[in-house]
Amino acid sequence: MTSKNNLVKLLICLIVTMLLAGRGTVEAAGPAGGEKVATRGVTANTIKIGMMPDLSGPYRAAGLEARKGVEAWVKHINDQGGIHGRKIQVIVEDNGGNPSTTIAAANKLIFNDQVFAILGVHGASAFEAIFDLVEKEKVPTFSLGYSTSNFKPFKKMIFVIGTPYYYQAARAVTYIVEDLKISKPKLAVLYQDDAFGRDFLHGVRDEAKAHGITILKEEPYVRGAREVNSQVASLKRAGAEQVILGAIYVHAALFVREAARIGDFNPLVIGPNPTVGDVFFDIAKEAGKGYKAADCFGKPGEKEIAEVEAITKKYENILPLEFVLMGITNAQVFTAGLEKAGKNLTLDNFIKAMESLKDVDMKGTMPNVSLSAVKHHSTTESVIYEADPATRTWKKVSPLKNPKIAR
Repeated sequence: MTSKNNLVKLLICLIVTMLLAGRGTVEAAGPAGGEKVATRGVTANTIKIGMMPDLSGPYRAAGLEARKGVEAWVKHINDQGGIHGRKIQVIVEDNGGNPSTTIAAANKLIFNDQVFAILGVHGASAFEAIFDLVEKEKVPTFSLGYSTSNFKPFKKMIFVIGTPYYYQAARAVTYIVEDLKISKPKLAVLYQDDAFGRDFLHGVRDEAKAHGITILKEEPYVRGAREVNSQVASLKRAGAEQVILGAIYVHAALFVREAARIGDFNPLVIGPNPTVGDVFFDIAKEAGKGYKAADCFGKPGEKEIAEVEAITKKYENILPLEFVLMGITNAQVFTAGLEKAGKNLTLDNFIKAMESLKDVDMKGTMPNVSLSAVKHHSTTESVIYEADPATRTWKKVSPLKNPKIAR
Protein backbone atom coordinates (compact mmCIF):
# COMPACT_ATOMS: atom_id res chain seq x y z
CA MET A 1 0.00 0.00 0.00
CA THR A 2 2.86 2.32 0.89
CA SER A 3 4.58 1.74 -2.47
CA LYS A 4 1.28 2.46 -4.22
CA ASN A 5 0.93 5.76 -2.32
CA ASN A 6 4.52 6.68 -3.19
CA LEU A 7 3.80 6.02 -6.85
CA VAL A 8 0.76 8.30 -6.74
CA LYS A 9 2.82 11.02 -5.04
CA LEU A 10 5.54 10.67 -7.67
CA LEU A 11 2.99 11.00 -10.48
CA ILE A 12 1.50 14.10 -8.84
CA CYS A 13 5.00 15.65 -8.52
CA LEU A 14 5.72 14.95 -12.17
CA ILE A 15 2.44 16.54 -13.26
CA VAL A 16 3.06 19.64 -11.11
CA THR A 17 6.63 19.96 -12.47
CA MET A 18 5.35 19.76 -16.06
CA LEU A 19 2.70 22.40 -15.35
CA LEU A 20 5.24 24.74 -13.75
CA ALA A 21 7.66 24.23 -16.66
CA GLY A 22 4.91 25.28 -19.02
CA ARG A 23 4.19 28.53 -17.20
CA GLY A 24 5.21 31.63 -19.17
CA THR A 25 4.96 29.83 -22.51
CA VAL A 26 2.39 29.16 -25.16
CA GLU A 27 2.28 26.01 -27.25
CA ALA A 28 2.32 26.11 -31.04
CA ALA A 29 1.79 23.25 -33.43
CA GLY A 30 5.01 21.47 -34.34
CA PRO A 31 6.10 20.41 -37.86
CA ALA A 32 3.32 18.91 -39.98
CA GLY A 33 0.86 19.40 -37.12
CA GLY A 34 2.84 17.08 -34.84
CA GLU A 35 3.88 17.54 -31.24
CA LYS A 36 3.38 21.03 -29.86
CA VAL A 37 6.42 23.15 -29.01
CA ALA A 38 6.53 25.83 -26.26
CA THR A 39 7.53 29.36 -27.25
CA ARG A 40 9.70 30.95 -24.57
CA GLY A 41 8.27 34.16 -23.11
CA VAL A 42 4.88 33.89 -24.82
CA THR A 43 1.55 33.12 -23.17
CA ALA A 44 -2.01 33.49 -24.43
CA ASN A 45 -2.08 37.04 -23.06
CA THR A 46 1.52 38.30 -22.83
CA ILE A 47 4.87 38.55 -24.59
CA LYS A 48 7.82 38.96 -22.24
CA ILE A 49 10.81 40.91 -23.55
CA GLY A 50 14.06 42.09 -22.03
CA MET A 51 16.26 45.14 -22.43
CA MET A 52 19.88 45.81 -21.37
CA PRO A 53 20.62 49.54 -21.49
CA ASP A 54 23.55 51.11 -19.66
CA LEU A 55 21.99 52.74 -16.58
CA SER A 56 25.15 53.17 -14.52
CA GLY A 57 28.20 53.26 -16.81
CA PRO A 58 29.71 55.49 -19.52
CA TYR A 59 26.53 55.54 -21.64
CA ARG A 60 24.15 56.16 -18.72
CA ALA A 61 22.51 59.27 -20.20
CA ALA A 62 21.82 57.37 -23.42
CA GLY A 63 20.62 54.27 -21.57
CA LEU A 64 18.07 56.14 -19.47
CA GLU A 65 16.58 57.73 -22.59
CA ALA A 66 16.61 54.51 -24.64
CA ARG A 67 14.70 52.75 -21.87
CA LYS A 68 12.05 55.47 -21.95
CA GLY A 69 11.78 55.10 -25.72
CA VAL A 70 11.07 51.38 -25.54
CA GLU A 71 8.66 51.76 -22.65
CA ALA A 72 6.75 54.63 -24.28
CA TRP A 73 6.15 52.62 -27.45
CA VAL A 74 5.21 49.47 -25.52
CA LYS A 75 2.71 51.39 -23.36
CA HIS A 76 1.24 52.90 -26.54
CA ILE A 77 0.85 49.45 -28.11
CA ASN A 78 -0.57 47.89 -24.93
CA ASP A 79 -3.16 50.66 -24.61
CA GLN A 80 -4.39 49.69 -28.06
CA GLY A 81 -4.91 46.09 -26.95
CA GLY A 82 -1.40 44.78 -27.59
CA ILE A 83 -0.45 42.63 -30.57
CA HIS A 84 -3.02 39.98 -31.52
CA GLY A 85 -4.48 40.27 -28.02
CA ARG A 86 -1.15 39.92 -26.20
CA LYS A 87 0.24 42.70 -23.99
CA ILE A 88 4.02 43.24 -23.93
CA GLN A 89 5.91 43.06 -20.63
CA VAL A 90 9.36 44.68 -20.44
CA ILE A 91 12.06 43.51 -18.00
CA VAL A 92 15.05 45.87 -17.79
CA GLU A 93 18.54 44.87 -16.65
CA ASP A 94 21.37 47.41 -16.32
CA ASN A 95 24.40 46.17 -18.30
CA GLY A 96 26.67 49.07 -17.30
CA GLY A 97 28.01 49.10 -20.87
CA ASN A 98 30.36 46.35 -19.71
CA PRO A 99 30.92 42.87 -21.23
CA SER A 100 30.93 40.94 -17.92
CA THR A 101 27.77 42.57 -16.56
CA THR A 102 26.13 42.11 -19.96
CA ILE A 103 26.80 38.36 -19.87
CA ALA A 104 25.26 38.15 -16.38
CA ALA A 105 22.24 40.25 -17.38
CA ALA A 106 21.67 38.23 -20.55
CA ASN A 107 21.76 34.93 -18.65
CA LYS A 108 19.20 36.25 -16.17
CA LEU A 109 16.84 37.48 -18.89
CA ILE A 110 17.11 34.31 -20.98
CA PHE A 111 17.20 31.55 -18.36
CA ASN A 112 15.49 33.08 -15.31
CA ASP A 113 13.00 35.49 -16.85
CA GLN A 114 12.50 33.43 -20.03
CA VAL A 115 12.15 36.44 -22.36
CA PHE A 116 11.09 36.00 -25.97
CA ALA A 117 13.38 38.77 -27.26
CA ILE A 118 15.82 41.47 -26.09
CA LEU A 119 15.06 44.98 -27.34
CA GLY A 120 18.38 46.67 -26.81
CA VAL A 121 21.96 46.03 -25.68
CA HIS A 122 24.30 48.93 -24.97
CA GLY A 123 27.98 49.04 -25.91
CA ALA A 124 29.73 47.46 -28.89
CA SER A 125 32.15 45.32 -26.87
CA ALA A 126 29.42 44.45 -24.37
CA PHE A 127 27.10 43.24 -27.13
CA GLU A 128 29.87 41.22 -28.78
CA ALA A 129 30.25 39.31 -25.50
CA ILE A 130 26.79 37.74 -25.90
CA PHE A 131 26.65 37.14 -29.68
CA ASP A 132 27.22 33.40 -29.28
CA LEU A 133 24.74 33.14 -26.41
CA VAL A 134 21.78 34.76 -28.19
CA GLU A 135 22.50 32.81 -31.36
CA LYS A 136 22.74 29.50 -29.51
CA GLU A 137 19.62 30.12 -27.40
CA LYS A 138 17.75 31.65 -30.36
CA VAL A 139 16.81 34.96 -28.75
CA PRO A 140 15.93 37.75 -31.24
CA THR A 141 18.10 40.64 -30.04
CA PHE A 142 18.27 44.30 -31.07
CA SER A 143 21.27 46.57 -30.65
CA LEU A 144 21.43 49.98 -28.96
CA GLY A 145 24.46 50.74 -31.13
CA TYR A 146 25.40 50.26 -34.73
CA SER A 147 28.78 48.55 -34.98
CA THR A 148 29.45 46.48 -38.11
CA SER A 149 30.27 43.46 -35.95
CA ASN A 150 26.54 43.26 -35.14
CA PHE A 151 25.78 42.08 -38.67
CA LYS A 152 29.13 41.05 -40.21
CA PRO A 153 29.35 38.13 -40.25
CA PHE A 154 25.59 37.70 -40.57
CA LYS A 155 23.76 36.63 -37.40
CA LYS A 156 20.27 35.17 -37.61
CA MET A 157 19.10 36.48 -34.22
CA ILE A 158 20.52 40.02 -34.31
CA PHE A 159 18.85 43.11 -35.77
CA VAL A 160 20.35 46.59 -36.22
CA ILE A 161 17.79 49.38 -36.65
CA GLY A 162 19.87 52.43 -37.52
CA THR A 163 22.77 53.49 -39.73
CA PRO A 164 25.95 51.51 -38.87
CA TYR A 165 28.81 53.63 -37.52
CA TYR A 166 30.97 52.51 -40.43
CA TYR A 167 28.59 54.21 -42.87
CA GLN A 168 28.05 57.24 -40.62
CA ALA A 169 31.82 57.77 -40.70
CA ALA A 170 31.90 57.40 -44.47
CA ARG A 171 29.01 59.87 -44.82
CA ALA A 172 31.06 62.44 -42.89
CA VAL A 173 33.83 62.15 -45.49
CA THR A 174 31.26 62.36 -48.30
CA TYR A 175 29.88 65.57 -46.78
CA ILE A 176 33.33 67.17 -46.78
CA VAL A 177 34.21 66.15 -50.34
CA GLU A 178 30.85 66.24 -52.15
CA ASP A 179 28.69 68.70 -50.22
CA LEU A 180 31.37 71.20 -49.21
CA LYS A 181 33.42 70.60 -52.40
CA ILE A 182 36.71 70.30 -50.52
CA SER A 183 38.71 68.12 -52.91
CA LYS A 184 41.93 68.03 -50.87
CA PRO A 185 40.94 68.11 -47.21
CA LYS A 186 43.45 68.05 -44.38
CA LEU A 187 41.64 65.23 -42.65
CA ALA A 188 42.24 63.69 -39.22
CA VAL A 189 40.40 61.25 -36.96
CA LEU A 190 39.87 61.05 -33.20
CA TYR A 191 38.41 57.70 -32.17
CA GLN A 192 37.55 55.71 -29.07
CA ASP A 193 39.96 52.78 -28.89
CA ASP A 194 37.41 49.98 -28.79
CA ALA A 195 35.12 48.10 -31.20
CA PHE A 196 32.86 51.13 -31.65
CA GLY A 197 35.64 53.63 -32.35
CA ARG A 198 37.65 51.33 -34.59
CA ASP A 199 34.54 50.57 -36.63
CA PHE A 200 34.15 54.31 -37.19
CA LEU A 201 37.83 54.66 -38.07
CA HIS A 202 37.54 51.95 -40.74
CA GLY A 203 34.61 53.79 -42.29
CA VAL A 204 36.65 56.99 -42.54
CA ARG A 205 39.62 55.11 -44.02
CA ASP A 206 37.56 53.28 -46.66
CA GLU A 207 35.60 56.34 -47.77
CA ALA A 208 38.78 58.47 -47.83
CA LYS A 209 40.42 55.81 -50.02
CA ALA A 210 37.41 55.83 -52.36
CA HIS A 211 37.91 59.58 -52.83
CA GLY A 212 41.71 59.38 -53.08
CA ILE A 213 42.26 61.20 -49.79
CA THR A 214 45.16 60.72 -47.37
CA ILE A 215 44.41 60.93 -43.64
CA LEU A 216 46.90 63.21 -41.87
CA LYS A 217 46.59 61.79 -38.37
CA GLU A 218 44.65 59.18 -36.39
CA GLU A 219 44.42 59.72 -32.62
CA PRO A 220 42.88 57.15 -30.25
CA TYR A 221 41.58 57.79 -26.74
CA VAL A 222 40.64 55.32 -23.99
CA ARG A 223 36.95 54.67 -23.36
CA GLY A 224 35.88 56.62 -20.28
CA ALA A 225 38.77 59.13 -20.55
CA ARG A 226 38.21 62.33 -18.58
CA GLU A 227 39.85 64.56 -21.19
CA VAL A 228 41.28 64.50 -24.73
CA ASN A 229 43.62 67.46 -24.42
CA SER A 230 46.75 65.71 -25.69
CA GLN A 231 44.87 64.40 -28.73
CA VAL A 232 43.55 67.88 -29.55
CA ALA A 233 47.09 69.29 -29.34
CA SER A 234 48.40 66.50 -31.56
CA LEU A 235 45.78 67.11 -34.26
CA LYS A 236 46.50 70.84 -34.14
CA ARG A 237 50.24 70.19 -34.67
CA ALA A 238 49.39 67.90 -37.59
CA GLY A 239 47.60 70.79 -39.31
CA ALA A 240 44.17 69.14 -39.38
CA GLU A 241 41.39 71.30 -40.84
CA GLN A 242 38.67 68.64 -40.78
CA VAL A 243 38.37 66.24 -37.84
CA ILE A 244 36.02 63.26 -37.83
CA LEU A 245 35.18 61.85 -34.39
CA GLY A 246 34.49 58.21 -33.59
CA ALA A 247 33.30 59.29 -30.15
CA ILE A 248 30.31 59.53 -27.84
CA TYR A 249 28.69 62.79 -26.66
CA VAL A 250 31.10 63.35 -23.75
CA HIS A 251 34.30 63.20 -25.79
CA ALA A 252 32.90 65.11 -28.75
CA ALA A 253 32.02 67.92 -26.36
CA LEU A 254 35.41 67.75 -24.62
CA PHE A 255 37.13 67.92 -28.01
CA VAL A 256 35.38 71.08 -29.26
CA ARG A 257 35.70 72.73 -25.84
CA GLU A 258 39.46 72.09 -25.68
CA ALA A 259 39.97 73.18 -29.30
CA ALA A 260 38.24 76.48 -28.47
CA ARG A 261 40.27 76.89 -25.26
CA ILE A 262 43.73 76.53 -26.81
CA GLY A 263 42.88 78.94 -29.63
CA ASP A 264 44.06 79.12 -33.22
CA PHE A 265 42.47 75.74 -33.90
CA ASN A 266 39.02 75.81 -35.45
CA PRO A 267 38.58 72.70 -37.60
CA LEU A 268 35.35 71.46 -39.10
CA VAL A 269 34.30 68.69 -36.68
CA ILE A 270 31.87 65.89 -37.57
CA GLY A 271 30.86 62.98 -35.35
CA PRO A 272 28.41 60.06 -35.25
CA ASN A 273 24.87 59.93 -33.89
CA PRO A 274 25.97 58.97 -30.30
CA THR A 275 27.29 62.55 -30.02
CA VAL A 276 23.85 64.04 -30.64
CA GLY A 277 22.03 64.93 -27.44
CA ASP A 278 21.57 67.31 -24.54
CA VAL A 279 24.71 66.11 -22.73
CA PHE A 280 26.77 67.43 -25.65
CA PHE A 281 25.33 70.91 -25.09
CA ASP A 282 25.80 70.65 -21.31
CA ILE A 283 29.55 70.04 -21.69
CA ALA A 284 30.44 71.88 -24.91
CA LYS A 285 28.32 74.99 -24.29
CA GLU A 286 29.06 77.69 -26.91
CA ALA A 287 32.10 75.75 -28.19
CA GLY A 288 29.60 73.33 -29.73
CA LYS A 289 28.39 75.89 -32.26
CA GLY A 290 28.89 74.56 -35.78
CA TYR A 291 29.60 70.99 -34.66
CA LYS A 292 28.08 68.47 -37.08
CA ALA A 293 26.94 64.86 -36.86
CA ALA A 294 25.91 62.09 -39.25
CA ASP A 295 22.57 60.66 -38.16
CA CYS A 296 19.50 58.87 -39.52
CA PHE A 297 16.98 59.89 -36.82
CA GLY A 298 14.36 62.62 -36.93
CA LYS A 299 14.42 65.50 -34.46
CA PRO A 300 11.86 66.95 -32.02
CA GLY A 301 9.67 69.57 -33.64
CA GLU A 302 9.87 68.11 -37.14
CA LYS A 303 6.35 67.63 -38.53
CA GLU A 304 7.16 64.10 -39.75
CA ILE A 305 7.74 62.93 -36.17
CA ALA A 306 4.75 64.67 -34.56
CA GLU A 307 2.78 61.46 -33.87
CA VAL A 308 5.73 59.82 -32.09
CA GLU A 309 6.45 63.05 -30.19
CA ALA A 310 2.90 62.94 -28.83
CA ILE A 311 3.45 59.33 -27.71
CA THR A 312 6.74 60.00 -25.88
CA LYS A 313 5.26 63.05 -24.14
CA LYS A 314 2.10 61.18 -23.11
CA TYR A 315 3.73 58.05 -21.70
CA GLU A 316 7.20 59.17 -20.52
CA ASN A 317 6.95 62.98 -20.43
CA ILE A 318 9.95 63.29 -22.73
CA LEU A 319 10.68 64.58 -26.22
CA PRO A 320 11.77 62.09 -28.92
CA LEU A 321 15.43 62.89 -28.32
CA GLU A 322 18.29 60.98 -29.97
CA PHE A 323 18.59 58.13 -27.50
CA VAL A 324 14.84 57.92 -26.94
CA LEU A 325 14.64 57.19 -30.66
CA MET A 326 17.34 54.53 -30.43
CA GLY A 327 14.95 52.68 -28.14
CA ILE A 328 11.68 53.50 -29.83
CA THR A 329 12.82 52.49 -33.33
CA ASN A 330 13.78 49.04 -32.02
CA ALA A 331 10.31 48.74 -30.48
CA GLN A 332 8.61 49.94 -33.67
CA VAL A 333 10.28 47.31 -35.83
CA PHE A 334 9.85 44.58 -33.20
CA THR A 335 6.10 45.18 -32.95
CA ALA A 336 5.82 45.34 -36.75
CA GLY A 337 7.39 41.87 -36.80
CA LEU A 338 4.99 40.61 -34.13
CA GLU A 339 2.03 41.94 -36.08
CA LYS A 340 3.14 40.24 -39.26
CA ALA A 341 3.93 36.95 -37.50
CA GLY A 342 0.25 36.56 -36.57
CA LYS A 343 -1.52 35.18 -33.52
CA ASN A 344 0.25 31.79 -33.62
CA LEU A 345 3.55 33.32 -32.46
CA THR A 346 6.64 31.11 -32.61
CA LEU A 347 10.31 31.96 -32.92
CA ASP A 348 10.42 30.67 -36.49
CA ASN A 349 7.43 32.61 -37.77
CA PHE A 350 8.63 35.75 -35.99
CA ILE A 351 12.05 35.58 -37.69
CA LYS A 352 10.36 34.91 -41.06
CA ALA A 353 8.07 37.88 -40.46
CA MET A 354 11.00 40.15 -39.57
CA GLU A 355 12.87 39.06 -42.69
CA SER A 356 9.86 39.88 -44.87
CA LEU A 357 9.28 43.40 -43.53
CA LYS A 358 9.09 45.89 -46.38
CA ASP A 359 8.96 49.66 -46.08
CA VAL A 360 7.76 49.71 -42.45
CA ASP A 361 6.29 53.14 -41.70
CA MET A 362 8.59 54.55 -39.02
CA LYS A 363 6.46 57.69 -38.57
CA GLY A 364 9.37 60.05 -39.16
CA THR A 365 11.69 58.54 -36.55
CA MET A 366 14.05 57.34 -39.30
CA PRO A 367 13.88 56.11 -42.94
CA ASN A 368 11.28 53.37 -43.44
CA VAL A 369 12.68 49.90 -42.73
CA SER A 370 13.02 46.85 -44.97
CA LEU A 371 14.81 43.67 -43.93
CA SER A 372 15.51 40.32 -45.57
CA ALA A 373 16.82 36.82 -44.93
CA VAL A 374 20.34 38.05 -45.70
CA LYS A 375 20.12 41.63 -44.37
CA HIS A 376 19.24 42.42 -40.74
CA HIS A 377 20.49 46.04 -40.74
CA SER A 378 18.05 48.70 -41.82
CA THR A 379 19.89 51.46 -43.71
CA THR A 380 23.28 52.82 -44.77
CA GLU A 381 22.14 56.43 -45.26
CA SER A 382 22.66 59.46 -43.02
CA VAL A 383 21.61 63.10 -42.75
CA ILE A 384 24.16 65.70 -41.62
CA TYR A 385 22.94 67.85 -38.71
CA GLU A 386 24.53 70.97 -37.19
CA ALA A 387 24.42 71.84 -33.49
CA ASP A 388 22.99 75.13 -32.23
CA PRO A 389 23.89 75.52 -28.53
CA ALA A 390 21.78 78.68 -28.17
CA THR A 391 18.56 76.76 -28.84
CA ARG A 392 19.92 73.28 -27.95
CA THR A 393 18.67 72.00 -31.29
CA TRP A 394 20.05 70.29 -34.39
CA LYS A 395 19.51 71.72 -37.87
CA LYS A 396 19.60 69.60 -41.03
CA VAL A 397 22.37 70.89 -43.32
CA SER A 398 22.62 67.99 -45.77
CA PRO A 399 19.89 65.50 -46.74
CA LEU A 400 19.65 61.74 -46.30
CA LYS A 401 22.35 60.26 -48.51
CA ASN A 402 24.57 57.22 -48.97
CA PRO A 403 28.36 57.52 -48.86
CA LYS A 404 30.28 56.51 -51.95
CA ILE A 405 31.21 53.07 -50.56
CA ALA A 406 27.50 52.17 -50.16
CA ARG A 407 26.35 53.16 -53.66
